[in-house]
Amino acid sequence: MKKRILQYAFLGVALIAVFSSCRKQSFGGEENPTAGKTFVWITEANSDPHIQFFDVFTDIKTVALFTVRRDAANNADLKKAVTVTLTADPDSTANAGLTPFTSGLYTFPTSADIASGGIYAGAEGITANSDGTVLTVNFAPGEFAKNIIYKVDGSKLDLSNTYGAVWKITNFGGFTGKVGYSVVAAGIAIKNQYDGVYDYTGTLHRDDDLTLGGPIKSGLTLAVSTASATQNLLYALWADGSGQIGGVNPIRLTTDPATNKVTVTSDANATLRNIPDSENSYNPATRTFTLNFVWNGSDPAHRSASVVLSYKGSR
Repeated sequence: MKKRILQYAFLGVALIAVFSSCRKQSFGGEENPTAGKTFVWITEANSDPHIQFFDVFTDIKTVALFTVRRDAANNADLKKAVTVTLTADPDSTANAGLTPFTSGLYTFPTSADIASGGIYAGAEGITANSDGTVLTVNFAPGEFAKNIIYKVDGSKLDLSNTYGAVWKITNFGGFTGKVGYSVVAAGIAIKNQYDGVYDYTGTLHRDDDLTLGGPIKSGLTLAVSTASATQNLLYALWADGSGQIGGVNPIRLTTDPATNKVTVTSDANATLRNIPDSENSYNPATRTFTLNFVWNGSDPAHRSASVVLSYKGSR
């Protein structure tokens, strides 16, 4: 794979073991056995949904889905053996557009994997029920981070699905849940055919600012990232490359694979739409998007874009 997503994910997993999670007093660095509460939380909950996208693979990939942490208020709490339980919510999983992993799609790390350390650090002491919907996470004394790791068989994945679940901490092991960090939608998906880095050329129309509008500066590129099998997101730049276009990003491209027609919309701005009778399409032979879209009504607030995105390489 050209893209090294897994390497960065695994680096983060490896680094997590070198940090202490015991909170200190701000004034002198001494532990206070009675200060505050010990929290149990999911680190990726604040990036919900936490979906990782991969190039097509047919072998076994090791994926760190998310991390459960114990943020100890004092050394006594850190030294306790604690059992935390996470439960997958089927209704929330379906509403999030996630396809649950079935038993044939993945396995948990083996004892030999865990003994090897490295990318498997923090994966020990985690078990699941028969259908994988309940995870039991056992913190040994002194442990503060546990990584939920799946070994995924890429040869069995349906490339049109996003696999995962909405997980909720249902037992905090006698400690306290951090507000907003007890639920995560976590999963994996395969990048669609449109994903990549593109050269960004064309013209932006903005009457009230001829610097931000006008011909797009040479050499600018945009990342087009997978949102689903037929949808991608991009963060468009002003013509001079000085920053992102305000109030419309991310822009969503929905491509019809049968016709290669593209519908341009924005979740942030309902006025953004295709310019009628103008080309909005994807050319699979040249891997090029031709886009013409408009937003914000009439002049001088009126904005529009006539741009071409030409594939440059993988993200």
